[in-house]
Amino acid sequence: MANGQQLWEKVNAASKPVKATTSEGYCEICKFFNPNLMAPFKPSGFCRRNPPSLLALNGPQGPMIQGQFPPTDKKFWCGEYRPKLDL
Repeated sequence: MANGQQLWEKVNAASKPVKATTSEGYCEICKFFNPNLMAPFKPSGFCRRNPPSLLALNGPQGPMIQGQFPPTDKKFWCGEYRPKLDL
């Protein structure tokens, strides 16, 4: 039972926003950050904190709509930082 309580406390603590500082809480270590695997040597990725934005594009078969998460640098922070859970 104690393990279940500890797990609940970790999950509950991670669901509360933490004010980011320069020493901790930047995008690279946030649970919402996904690195850009197509450009591994660039300090970039995507924030999945909010739903993707919809973009209207001209595709080969005509107009189409594509969803895209906002790109971000791994050293940025937005104030919505939440730590990754180590379960």
